[in-house]
Amino acid sequence: MERTLYNMDNRLSYQRAEGKKGRNPVVNQYLYYLDGSLKEASGGGITCRYEYTENGLLKSKASSGKILLAYGYDKNRSLSSLTDVTGKTVRYVYDAMDRLKRVEDGTQGTALAGYEYTDFGKIRALEYGNGVRSEYRYGDDGMPSGLVTV
Repeated sequence: MERTLYNMDNRLSYQRAEGKKGRNPVVNQYLYYLDGSLKEASGGGITCRYEYTENGLLKSKASSGKILLAYGYDKNRSLSSLTDVTGKTVRYVYDAMDRLKRVEDGTQGTALAGYEYTDFGKIRALEYGNGVRSEYRYGDDGMPSGLVTV
């Protein structure tokens, strides 16, 4: 059995699901800021709180007073960094067309992934930090037609 409730703005505010005999209920609750962005999500004894930048971009996700994820953005509002609870940072680098070009280890600057694009903006290749490279092929209709990984 499942029960779902929404607030006056038609945003999910409560979920309850339980087994066939009403056992093992799972309850999730959600609170929102006045602008509609998620403020708090709780369930299973864990509550996560969300903070946003002045521009409305997600700034952090925290639980028990500890920041689990911190988000950084560039001037184009694209995600530029993500730092986890251990302090490990991943950086995101974009090309002149604001397409993801490279994902880097934030401490050492080593590449975790690199992206290349076709003239039409589709992914041409994805190269992982370990050297594995996947090249994408497209048909005349622009639809994917193949993938080669070397």
